[in-house]
Amino acid sequence: MSRKLVYVAWVLRVVGVLAMLAIVAVFMPLSWMASVHESIGMGKMPEGPIVEYLARSLSALYALLGCWIFYLSGRVPEQLGFVRLFGSLFAVFGVVLGWIGFKSSMPVTWVLLEGPPAILLGLWIIYCCRDNGPDASSGD
Repeated sequence: MSRKLVYVAWVLRVVGVLAMLAIVAVFMPLSWMASVHESIGMGKMPEGPIVEYLARSLSALYALLGCWIFYLSGRVPEQLGFVRLFGSLFAVFGVVLGWIGFKSSMPVTWVLLEGPPAILLGLWIIYCCRDNGPDASSGD
């Protein structure tokens, strides 16, 4: 496996583990969520079943995707086309996150720390995979 693909595998591993940590929010008390919401300057957290449902289900989705990304990290050379697709989709995801953040009037810091890193990570993955065909055995 090329050095670039080794880096991609390690970065995917880290991203996967970090995303899996979202499982904590699935089970944390709602009062903790409200406390975090207020402590990051977002004011009082809205109340209602939909707020709790969205917070917990999105956290569960992030944890599930983290497991998938971690699994993929161990199969980068065999799944190179899928890794490239992931990079492309992750870059698009970053653009969408940025748009949602601005549209939702999230703090600029939040928007800049979420969307652009996802875009850059996706583009970096595409870049690292570009010279590695399915049968590439040596790398740079």
